Amino acid sequence: MEAAAVSPRETAASDLLLAHCFALDCEEPGSTALVRLEALLGPELAHRLLRALGSRR
Repeated sequence: MEAAAVSPRETAASDLLLAHCFALDCEEPGSTALVRLEALLGPELAHRLLRALGSRR
């Protein structure tokens, strides 16, 4: 049985996925999703988003 070769495309995709995972990594280990959303979107938009998501049941 031949060993499976890893193509350059698969390697690039894995590298990109890993880069995205590192980008999501938070510098502050105890920060909440709300704190991270506020940092990315601003407090007003983060709160509006959470209210809209919370009202869907």
